[in-house]
Amino acid sequence: MLGDGRGAAGTCSRPAEARRIRVEQPELIDAVLASAETIDAASDYGMNLRTLLAGEYVSAKSVGIAASLVAVNARQQQLRAERATLVPGFIAPTGAKVTDLDATVIVSRIIDGRYGAKTLLVLRTDGNQLIKWFATGVRDYEPCQRVRILRATVNDHDTFRDQDQTVVTRAKIEPLDPAA
Repeated sequence: MLGDGRGAAGTCSRPAEARRIRVEQPELIDAVLASAETIDAASDYGMNLRTLLAGEYVSAKSVGIAASLVAVNARQQQLRAERATLVPGFIAPTGAKVTDLDATVIVSRIIDGRYGAKTLLVLRTDGNQLIKWFATGVRDYEPCQRVRILRATVNDHDTFRDQDQTVVTRAKIEPLDPAA
């Protein structure tokens, strides 16, 4: 029976494994459970997660939701590690022209508006600083894609979630050849 804690041979290896982890790594369990607090409680997923964790027993039907917290925790650790490598500050003063900067696309999002679509690109330079660009129209960039900023003008300095971002305008960006 699914969820009864028995392995393929009928042994009770899963409960023993769970007890071992609780004893040897209680901080891991606490960190995973604390990850639930970062999920929006207004979403269906957040409500289901909080309801599930409020009980003492997780049914076989709900094990997938509980297990998803491990992925949430892993993603949070990855984001913390990425943020720790960011260099505070901006790439240039407001009004300055920047040229020939290599970067990696972190965020590529299409935003529909009254006057058409815009593309939001957040780029991480090779110097670990962030650049934000709102482009008119739909631009086809993917996260993790390498690009070169041929030219751009620094429009503003912004801070988003405690991360300094240089906002550019009139940017000319081209994808880098993967072989380069």
